[in-house]
Amino acid sequence: MTSQHTARNDATLRAISDLMRGGRLAEARVASEAALAEGDRSEALLGLAAMLAAQGNDPAAAAGHLEQLVALRPDDRAARINLAQALLALGRFERIEPLCAPLAGDPGVDRLVAFAVHQLGDLVRASTLYRQVLARLADDADSWANLGNVHDALGESDAAIAAFERAITLRPADVRFHLTLAGILERADRGAARRKVMRDAAAARPEDPDVQLALGLAEAAMEDTAAAEAALRRSLAVAPERSDARLELGLLLENNNRIDDLEALIATGPQGLPELALLDAWVAFRRHRFDEARAIAASLPETLNPIRRFHLQGEAADRCGDAAAAFDAFARMNAASLAAAPVPRPGPSYRAKVVEAIDVQRAATPADRAVAMPDGVPTPVFIVGFPRSGTTLLDTILGRLPNTHVLEEQPLIPNIEQRIGAPERIAALDPKAIAAYRQDYLAGLRAIAPDAAGKRIIDKHPLHMARMPLLNALFPQARILFVERHPYDVVLSCFFSNFRLNQAMRSFTDIEEAARTYDAVLTAWSLARETLDLHVHAVRYERLVVSSEEEMRPALSFIGADYDPAILDTAAAAKMRGHVRTASYAQVAQPIYQRSVARWERYRDQLAPVRDILAPWATRFGYPC
Repeated sequence: MTSQHTARNDATLRAISDLMRGGRLAEARVASEAALAEGDRSEALLGLAAMLAAQGNDPAAAAGHLEQLVALRPDDRAARINLAQALLALGRFERIEPLCAPLAGDPGVDRLVAFAVHQLGDLVRASTLYRQVLARLADDADSWANLGNVHDALGESDAAIAAFERAITLRPADVRFHLTLAGILERADRGAARRKVMRDAAAARPEDPDVQLALGLAEAAMEDTAAAEAALRRSLAVAPERSDARLELGLLLENNNRIDDLEALIATGPQGLPELALLDAWVAFRRHRFDEARAIAASLPETLNPIRRFHLQGEAADRCGDAAAAFDAFARMNAASLAAAPVPRPGPSYRAKVVEAIDVQRAATPADRAVAMPDGVPTPVFIVGFPRSGTTLLDTILGRLPNTHVLEEQPLIPNIEQRIGAPERIAALDPKAIAAYRQDYLAGLRAIAPDAAGKRIIDKHPLHMARMPLLNALFPQARILFVERHPYDVVLSCFFSNFRLNQAMRSFTDIEEAARTYDAVLTAWSLARETLDLHVHAVRYERLVVSSEEEMRPALSFIGADYDPAILDTAAAAKMRGHVRTASYAQVAQPIYQRSVARWERYRDQLAPVRDILAPWATRFGYPC
């Protein structure tokens, strides 16, 4: 290069630098690009142009300049790192590791490589690389969070939770960590921990609408309706334009039978939002204006949450008598639910676990292991029955009894089952272990229902019917109310329900899997009745809704309670009760009705693929098939 060219280039660089010092970055960038276009490819100019492009949020241009700079100066560490960062912004993750290979051993560079490997989907190797980084940068909150995301993607919930807890400890004010951890805890079904995390986040950032929204959802999951409503209203107070917070608050009000309050919320919101249209449709539905609800649901845009959209469309079509459209909408709802909550890790399905337990139960030899209950502690009454068989209606009725406390699908028995482990260990429990696990049950009861002391305890959990060996070992004298309903109606209703997808509820997103799960659970229940000394009284759903008093009198006598006509006022019970944990909230908020009896007859065509699975059970229970 001639001295004249050098002088001109130096003058250009000085001019660009002067523009930068004066804060005129856009002009500086134009000047640098013009100089490059005129053929100046000096290293200094390439470096300035790359920096200005990056500052101008143009990673593609920055990467182009840095590619040339690295070619000219392959040993330039800063140029390689800057190029790697530009490539990360462009999503060119496959380029990162080869580019950074000469710089390996630097934890900052290794973190870039770990992130690139993570984004390429090699989760196992990403986990190893993040751990190598953290061995040298133990206080790197971002790497702890990234490691937590890798563990979460691998289905390693405990490790993911621990990693995010470490990230939060290092940087407690960064509520992004709290929000992500809350999502992991939700998927792991750890409601109390999720709520605590969001309460901590709200204490740190009380004016953050995202935090208040997540806190509201966490409080609602723990059935603290008042706290959930307060958090959701705080989110709206900070950001009144937030349609997501308004939707969640509206659904909370609807779930708690506060339709007047829901209408007031809709009236105060920005009109024209699809979320408000969905709430309008639910108001129409709950006011029994089903054609109107269906018309609104059909007009909802595809951008709206598909689970909620298809659920509403299915409910409205069902009540309008359009079986084909309803079934199709519920099938779409279930597909959307699975897409939104994929299985975190491979493993046996709920049905496979039930079948395994059946095999163990068949091989077990019943033993006399009865252990006396402590003085003054009543044996619980258990309500069982396949989901959607009518167990919520029965527990709502029994909840009207004086001096009675109903536990609605609390995980006391499942938690003990999990601690015991493999099904064969239940048969091997000795009296000392049984007494200890029973005390665990009672301790859990005191923790979740401290006001239940001295009351009749009614523990409703439909799928306890597949846990009879454990339940019978813990409470051999327990009275068990079994709710039976036509198998076709039960399975159809499970398929139609918008369940939160834990392992068992996944079974109901496919009509055939739902039917096979019914078959497995009823097989386990029938085997338990044949081999264990159970104290069972059957309550038939179809009789309960037609002749409530006649069906309830013997059931009440069975559990040692007196009949009172007031217990049949389920609408009053729902108002006292507030939130209902199950998919039956809308039903128990109404007087006892009969419209769900034999609903399956309208869905004969849709049930055809599973009738051979269910017909033997219908015949066994005396139902037409």
